[in-house]
Amino acid sequence: MSNGGAPQGAARQREARQRWRLVVARAAAGTTQRDVERAWEAALVASGLPWAPSSTRAAPRLAFGAPLPTGIGGEAELVDLFLAERLPMYQVREAVERSIPLGDRLLDLHDVWLGEPGLPSLVVGADYRATLGPVDVASLSHAVARFLDARSVPTERRKGDRVRTLDLRRLVDDIVCRPTQDGVVLRMRLRHDPDLGNARAEDVLAALRDLGAGPIDAVAIVRERLRLAGDDPQASI
Repeated sequence: MSNGGAPQGAARQREARQRWRLVVARAAAGTTQRDVERAWEAALVASGLPWAPSSTRAAPRLAFGAPLPTGIGGEAELVDLFLAERLPMYQVREAVERSIPLGDRLLDLHDVWLGEPGLPSLVVGADYRATLGPVDVASLSHAVARFLDARSVPTERRKGDRVRTLDLRRLVDDIVCRPTQDGVVLRMRLRHDPDLGNARAEDVLAALRDLGAGPIDAVAIVRERLRLAGDDPQASI
């Protein structure tokens, strides 16, 4: 096996010959997506795997499904890594598990076609789970029904001095409210749209408050999985 720690000049000459899609559990953290990317780049270099270089800079070639919002954990995040040599699964798994960034855990990995479209372009949505504090279940259920029946649910997205209005209803495929022994769990199937934008779990909770759910305190929000083009659209949440 080639040494992933070889001089970067030599690494830049290597082309990708294999693409692994990792399924990773990630703990909630206050790090930015750029911090996550740098941690993974360092981990891949330290792993000893023969990584293929990025086409834009002297770093391993990686692709992340979608940025994980700050403070939200992910139960099945997707990361594509590109190798300059074809290796068996056990060898890649062992190397990744030795070097994986703190707070992440490798769940599975798949050898995917090298020519498949970029991972971010395949992401069409995500499923989120919000565990709520004390809440009026009847009011929350009524607000969920009102949301799903609405033709439009406008919400404002602020970035610096600019304010953009989005139709949140067009970005939410489904919401399911389930009382449990430990409280109420709200599951949300949110859409990623290249033109409309991405829905946020916090936006949905705010909209439900406005629709009569009353106070909603999310004890924890987790992204359960990313949905890719070609996934079964009828799969339940």
